[in-house]
Amino acid sequence: MSTHLGASSSSSSSHIPSYTYEYDVFLSFRGVDTRYSFTRNLYSALDKKGITTFMDNQLESGEEISRQLLETIERSKIAIIVFSENFASSRMCLDELVKILECKNSGKQIVRPVFYKVKPKDVRPQGTYGKALAKHQERFTKAHNEALAKHEERFKNSHKEKVDLTNHKRSYDEAFGGLESTFQQNMDKLVNWGRSLTEAAGLSGWEYSTGYESNFIDMIVEMISKREMLEKNQRNLEA
Repeated sequence: MSTHLGASSSSSSSHIPSYTYEYDVFLSFRGVDTRYSFTRNLYSALDKKGITTFMDNQLESGEEISRQLLETIERSKIAIIVFSENFASSRMCLDELVKILECKNSGKQIVRPVFYKVKPKDVRPQGTYGKALAKHQERFTKAHNEALAKHEERFKNSHKEKVDLTNHKRSYDEAFGGLESTFQQNMDKLVNWGRSLTEAAGLSGWEYSTGYESNFIDMIVEMISKREMLEKNQRNLEA
């Protein structure tokens, strides 16, 4: 199998139904924590084993997840989520997590978390990741309040300029409704992130705290490789 280094971050059943996949493994991770260390080494080890793996080769330049990346997740058979200290501070990482769990719960993907120098309890909203979620909420609220203040200021200035107040009031109400809708969407997203973190923290995976990372990586690759062989044998039997 060929390997791919792309641009971008326990299942209900151990056997994935017949489906067209582009990648064997999708790696989801926080770049500032593990891009040039653990995750890069894990990618290289999977590569050497001939396991088709997708790893984001772009520095995180924005907070919005692209449609292309969402489709890449859908086309991956296994997702390995590398939870690390700053994972939850990235909106993109959290959006990746939500999408990965959607694929898992639809029976199209196997998901295995790696708890890299964090514990499963840390990943839950009640743990240390909860602090990152609280900061996201603060930013959403601050941005909303600032947008409302600017909106109010523009409306006050329109009175001074004696514009058509009937039409302007209608525009004001529509814009206000849009701001409130965006804020509610962000609050809903926050709740979804928390639920996804709770679910992921309870999945079967691997924990690393100290010791030789190379041995830990070899163990993960060996387990993924064995699963790949089992899937191949299953497909051959069904053919």
